[in-house]
Amino acid sequence: MIFERGSGTQVLTTSGVVGASGKPTRVFCVHIVSAGTAGNATLKNGTTTAGTASVEYLATINTGTTFTAEGTGIYFPNGCFASFDANVTRCVVTYTNL
Repeated sequence: MIFERGSGTQVLTTSGVVGASGKPTRVFCVHIVSAGTAGNATLKNGTTTAGTASVEYLATINTGTTFTAEGTGIYFPNGCFASFDANVTRCVVTYTNL
């Protein structure tokens, strides 16, 4: 069996898929930049906003906030979708597709 593996850091300015769509993914770090109000970002298992929420992050007003997953990262078996509200100006995700 051949697996397509990729990893990197992705900058999202709108909600969207992290890495390769639908591929198992591990997320290691999330950096959220918030505007004048604290932003909210959610990582979901799947490829759409309908996915099951796994982790929710609340950013700090007018600054960037970094969240690091300890150990092997957070596993999303059906891909990872980052969803965030209008108060988030960008979300930077470090990941590996398995």
